[in-house]
Amino acid sequence: MITVLYICADIELRGSTRSLSDLIDSVRDEVTPVVLLKEYGIAYDHFTKKGIECIVCRYQMMLLSAHPWRDFIRRPWGWYPINYFRTDWRCKRYLKKYFKGRKIDLVHTNTSPMTIGKQLAKLFNVPHVWHVREGLDTGVHIPGGIYGGFQRLRKIIDHADARIVISPQMQMRWQFREDNTWIIPDAIGKAADKCIEKDKSPYILFCSWFITKEKGIYTVLEAYSKSGLSNDGISLMILGKCNDGRKKELVSIAKMYGVNPEKLIFLPPQLNIRPYFAKAKAFVTASLNEGLGRVTAEAMLYGCPVIALASGGTIDLVNDRENGYLFTSTDECAKLMREVCLSPQESIVQQAQADVISSLTQEVYGPKILNVYKEVLKTRGINDR
Repeated sequence: MITVLYICADIELRGSTRSLSDLIDSVRDEVTPVVLLKEYGIAYDHFTKKGIECIVCRYQMMLLSAHPWRDFIRRPWGWYPINYFRTDWRCKRYLKKYFKGRKIDLVHTNTSPMTIGKQLAKLFNVPHVWHVREGLDTGVHIPGGIYGGFQRLRKIIDHADARIVISPQMQMRWQFREDNTWIIPDAIGKAADKCIEKDKSPYILFCSWFITKEKGIYTVLEAYSKSGLSNDGISLMILGKCNDGRKKELVSIAKMYGVNPEKLIFLPPQLNIRPYFAKAKAFVTASLNEGLGRVTAEAMLYGCPVIALASGGTIDLVNDRENGYLFTSTDECAKLMREVCLSPQESIVQQAQADVISSLTQEVYGPKILNVYKEVLKTRGINDR
């Protein structure tokens, strides 16, 4: 068995953490997993319920203020770089004691903007695998500052023993050297999880952990208004974190477009999203910078026709009019909404499921991850136990 220390940044259960959960499930027969978390939360509960050992110890993400030197003058002892090194030093000291008398074989960092995994791999003198799931061009600010921003982080990751990127688009974004870089799309469950619900409910689904502009909610709302589907009794279900201010804003936009606000259905994030996809007439995504598009792949597995903006890692998943639909404009999206909701989609759904099962389920994912582990261990001259 290979003992792997997984570095998990998320204390909730967003896409990257759900992908880590699927990863661990896919390799459990040959891996003893230990998960490092910054805080207690939904993710801790999720992993411990599955019988996975979890360590809770605070460490820092590689995020800096846009004005680091001004912040230093104002509050030198609370300055982020000082807290960064101090917090990570305490974490390393704690884990050194925690693993005293035990052996770990490998460190696996689950997302890109943090360096504690690199430090722990050096501390324990074991290989380090760095999983790159995001482009860091929206939603995360890493200014130039002391660490040199994105390019500095890219160079740090490029020196890991192995790099896993989740799509060809992510490799194009990061431009890692080819040796010891694997392009492996995330797993999204098991083949047996597939379903096809013929009795669909009258709604289109938009799903994201956070309902933000970057995820394309405004594009989807405008397209929904232009589609005229609200007049046909088909609602737009918005599933994700959406505060009262954002809800009021979206309702106001809907009214401006002439859409009855009652046709907007707001639901919080769901740990089990399978039934929502299975019942939806379509799933629409307009995110500009998806690394892979986990929810898109889940929609495909759960029998929900996909209408997606042709950008990012989505274009590596969706083949237009073969296993889903791609659009490049709001008007095109609106037309596709009507077409998908008002016509049969059996062949599209079946092809989508076949494509996902052949490449994105745990059954095909686990051997690929194990191959990475065994290759880096062999390169380091370490035999897995």
